[in-house]
Amino acid sequence: MSTDLASLLTEQNLSLIFQMGGIGITGGLIGYAVKKVLKIAVKIVAVVAGLFFAAEMYLASTGVITINYDKFAELARQGIVYGQEAAIVLSKVIATYSNAVPGSAAFLTGLAVGFNEG
Repeated sequence: MSTDLASLLTEQNLSLIFQMGGIGITGGLIGYAVKKVLKIAVKIVAVVAGLFFAAEMYLASTGVITINYDKFAELARQGIVYGQEAAIVLSKVIATYSNAVPGSAAFLTGLAVGFNEG
């Protein structure tokens, strides 16, 4: 059973091909932009956090403030747990959309490629 190219390139199939391609390209552009914005945001947050902690350590060393390191460690552990829970929820959302919506597989593939290249 052989099929020629002309029979595969029906109007419906071409429409689907262009739609999936457009969705994939859109995902790639969004992934690229997100990575660029995140790079800048992470640098800004790192500088601000560094300045905050440097000021905090200076104030603690001069005796102006006292730091409860036990409470600080407990909050850090809670943050790690919340981060793990968020990753699980995100993976479930991605799995749901990639199975439920046909174009989302193209979008997520494009998003991953764009994010990787950004």
